[in-house]
Amino acid sequence: MVKSAPKRAPKAAPKKAAAGGGKKQVAGKVSNNKKNMPAQKKPSVKKAGKKDKDGGKKQATQTGTVAEDFEVDGMERYTGECVYFNRTGGFGFIKMAQEGIVPDNKVMCHWREIRSEDRWPFLHKGLAVEFNLEKAKRGGVFTVKAAAVSNLGGEPIALQDEIDEKREFVGEKSLRFLGNVKFYDFGQGFGYVRLQDGYDIDDAVPEEFRIDRAEITAGDDGSVPRLRPGMEIEFGIFKTKQGKYACYHVTLPGGDAITRAFVEGRENVTDNTFQGEISMWSGNKGFGWITPDKPNALPAVIKAALDEDTTKRKDKAKKQGKKVDFPGAIYVRTGDKTSPGERLNKGDKVEFNLYTDKQGVGACNVVKL
Repeated sequence: MVKSAPKRAPKAAPKKAAAGGGKKQVAGKVSNNKKNMPAQKKPSVKKAGKKDKDGGKKQATQTGTVAEDFEVDGMERYTGECVYFNRTGGFGFIKMAQEGIVPDNKVMCHWREIRSEDRWPFLHKGLAVEFNLEKAKRGGVFTVKAAAVSNLGGEPIALQDEIDEKREFVGEKSLRFLGNVKFYDFGQGFGYVRLQDGYDIDDAVPEEFRIDRAEITAGDDGSVPRLRPGMEIEFGIFKTKQGKYACYHVTLPGGDAITRAFVEGRENVTDNTFQGEISMWSGNKGFGWITPDKPNALPAVIKAALDEDTTKRKDKAKKQGKKVDFPGAIYVRTGDKTSPGERLNKGDKVEFNLYTDKQGVGACNVVKL
């Protein structure tokens, strides 16, 4: 049965269409979501399979790792099959069809390297794909990972609609509801929302239910989805295979993406540009630090926030018995580069604007000089 005398009927879908090119009802109108796919990456040309003096390919002493001078052909497209993928974690492994290229014939795949318009790009076991190879350094060791992962033939990966077709929705797939975030655990990638009052839906639907990271539309800045307790969000509702209810396609009210800049309350973006040097960059984690060339020339509000940020980092490092890394440096993430696909390296000179948010100070509109 359903609730009687509701305060309002379920809200019609917002103007923005669901990810993956689906159609959503908007007061009798239908709009299509057509995003531009990101430009294909052009890795630097390297020779695959560098041989040692005995003529064999150099192998690492640990499974999955390679020697520092191991080289790959970054322009070559390879094929393989996904043998594992953790959707919540956003990573998995691909077994290469071409044997002898990398140790164990297997490479890691990160969600940022998947060409896709799905809300949270992913693969599934058994999916045939093609990709480039890139050497990456992580935890002091070198590995080879998959990059620019696509379907065979180069088409984007599109799995979201396939999943949605098998779901049991509350009302129609296009129906949208409003609620407020009760909590969200960024590390675990899930949280709970409290549905706002007044919806004419089945009594079996609880007032609070789960939000999973994979259902959050976070935009295309390469940031991991996140939510702020108490914030108002819009979503559909579906019933899981376990009989539980959960959020589907989570956005801001009206259908806009929940960007990291919005969640963190970004403000005080400077009009002036500044220059500095990359002190550290982690491509896998999608962030780094910039040491400004002229720290005394920074705006007073930025300088004060930067000093406070450095003090907090020093205190945290002291409690851990460590020294703070890059004191006085400015935080930067992948989504704040003007060309997100462009690689940054330690020592690169860059130009940037600055902003403050609830976390401290950051660089945006970053351009490699």
